[in-house]
Amino acid sequence: MTARERLMAMIALGGVVAGVLFVGYAFVWSPLADAYERRAKADEEYQKKSVDLNKLTSENDSIVKLHPRVGQWKKLSVPPSDPALKKPGSSAEDKKQLHVSRMKTEYEKYLSDVMRRNGMKAETVKVVEKPPSKVGSPPSAPKGMQPVYERLAFSVSAIGPQEATYRSLREVQSTNLLHEIRSLTVGIAPTKGRDKPDPQTLELSMLVEALMVTGAEDRDSIMPKQLAFAPRILAEPSRDYSLMSKRSLFTGLAEPPRPPVIVKKDPPKKEEPDEPPPPRISERQRLEALEFVKVTMLAYNPNRLRWEATLYDQAQGEGNEIRLDTRLFKSFTIYNDETPVLEAKVLWIDEEQIIFTAEGKHFRAKIGEFLDNVWKSPLSASEVKKLGL
Repeated sequence: MTARERLMAMIALGGVVAGVLFVGYAFVWSPLADAYERRAKADEEYQKKSVDLNKLTSENDSIVKLHPRVGQWKKLSVPPSDPALKKPGSSAEDKKQLHVSRMKTEYEKYLSDVMRRNGMKAETVKVVEKPPSKVGSPPSAPKGMQPVYERLAFSVSAIGPQEATYRSLREVQSTNLLHEIRSLTVGIAPTKGRDKPDPQTLELSMLVEALMVTGAEDRDSIMPKQLAFAPRILAEPSRDYSLMSKRSLFTGLAEPPRPPVIVKKDPPKKEEPDEPPPPRISERQRLEALEFVKVTMLAYNPNRLRWEATLYDQAQGEGNEIRLDTRLFKSFTIYNDETPVLEAKVLWIDEEQIIFTAEGKHFRAKIGEFLDNVWKSPLSASEVKKLGL
């Protein structure tokens, strides 16, 4: 091989090596380096997102702990869509507007029914759609995405008795729906002309908002049909809100009911021997009244260090509970209309029973028992002796 041929061969070999190196760099090393760099950035972003996710999860857990109802938001939210409207036909925007219009109508009817059902004057009930308040508006959604939630807002006004006002507010708070009262005003209802305002009649005005959360359960009605468990509400069952009308801001403390005044007249003098007076009441009258009186509570009051009990007269209705203990409220009277049918004195209360005496007999009443059955079964002398009474 001549020198010229060897030179040409070396040049050719150098070109091949250079080509191999270029191909290796362009198609192997460069993509691998780029992939490694992208993976490193992705790992870094993943770690950052994981930290953010853990922080949000912790915040969500705290929110659910403070507001347990939020844990069931998918069920309690106003439904964002109706499954029946997903069939092909009109546009998605038209379907959504139709659904939102139906939900507004249904929610407006619900608010109106609550007011009327609880005793507010029907002719004064007004429910009007309002724009949502600026406070509590959802954060701006990224472009092309739906907002986190939308709000249905209504102003509600009505006039009615104090008891009806408090019952209406309690039912709104007790409803299994993701809504809240944003503002509330309660005052004595105004009168026309020179009529004196009645502090027993109140005017209620409030702004109520319900949330329609994106991603919540789809259904055809505004109220959830089935929940895994009853959500916690602000109006806790242990609180007796009927006492608000007896300890009112507008009327002060209500006086306890006074027993009827019975005027006794001297019987006319008779020449013949006096006959024994007829009984004040018949046993039938007594049992007719007692069959509606029930023991509804036996509870220990740690603040007063004593057991307390409550009797409820179903015939008289809400607000006629009789509170009992063995110190201050140890005597009680049951009436049939205005006639006392049972005058008794409490001797003992514990977690199982109330022991009381009336007309020389002793009786035991347990939680849930009606007093007509208790009256028919007085304690025997041996049972009284065993109780140490």
